[in-house]
Amino acid sequence: MSVVASAPHAAGSPLPPELRADREAVEASLRDVGTEHSLRLGDAARHLLGAGGKRLRALLTCAAARALGFDPRPHAAVVAVVELVHAGSLLHDDVLDAAAVRRGRPSVHTAYDVHTAILAGDLLFSWAFDRLARAGPRELQIALGAASRAVCEGEVLERERRRDPTVEVAHVRRVHRLKTAALFGYAAEAAALLAAAAPGLRVALRDYGLALGESFQAVDDLLDWEGRPETLGKPSGQDLAEGLVNLPLALGAERDPALRDAARACWDAEP
Repeated sequence: MSVVASAPHAAGSPLPPELRADREAVEASLRDVGTEHSLRLGDAARHLLGAGGKRLRALLTCAAARALGFDPRPHAAVVAVVELVHAGSLLHDDVLDAAAVRRGRPSVHTAYDVHTAILAGDLLFSWAFDRLARAGPRELQIALGAASRAVCEGEVLERERRRDPTVEVAHVRRVHRLKTAALFGYAAEAAALLAAAAPGLRVALRDYGLALGESFQAVDDLLDWEGRPETLGKPSGQDLAEGLVNLPLALGAERDPALRDAARACWDAEP
C-alpha cells in the first residue's frame, strides 16, 4: 500500500481526512514547544515555526505509520521533532545564504540579528532532542542524530565547491542525499520505529524516504530556476546568486560545457 493512500479522502482535498487531523496535531504540538522561553531567543526560535509550512517530513511519518496500521496522533510531539530539526537547519541556512525572506516573511536573522538566528537554530535542535529523550524510543534518538550529522556534512560538501562550475552531477546528488534526503529518510524510518515494525520494513521505509527526499530536492532546485517568489515564499535564483551549483546547472553543463563558462563569468563579475 502506498503511504499516501492509507485513508480515503474527499474530492478536491490534497490530504486524506486522517492525515489532515494528524497535521493539525503536529501543528498544535509545535505551537506548544518552548512556551517556557518567553525571552527574545525563544521568540526567535518560534518565528519560523509560526510561518507555517507543508510539514512534509512529519506528514511522511504519519502516512507511513498509518500504512503500517499504527495511529501516530497520540505521538504527535515525537513526530514533530523532525520539523524542529528542519526549522533549525533553515535558520542556519538563511544565515549562510544571507537570505532575507523565508516562507513569505523576514528570515530570523533579518527580523532579529545573525547571532540570535544562530542560537535560535541551536535552541530548536535542543528542543527536538529533549522531546525524544523524554518520550521517544532510543532508536529514534540514534536515527535522528545520524540524520542531523548528515545534514551538516551535506552543507559542508556543498560549500566546499562554492563558485565552482565544474561540480559534477554525482556531487550534487550526494549533497542532496545528505543535506535534504537524510531527514526524509529519518521521517519514514521513524514510523517503523514507533510502530515497532519488522527490521526489513524499517530499512524499506528509510530507503523510500531517502528516494523521496532526493526527488523533492531535485524539484526544489528546478523551482529555484523557474519558480515565482510569491509562490516559493522566497526569492528565486538564490542558488546561482550564492555561487551554488544545483542540479539543473550541473545537468545542463554536462550537455553544454559553455554553461560552466557562463556561470563562472557571472560569479567573477560579482564583488
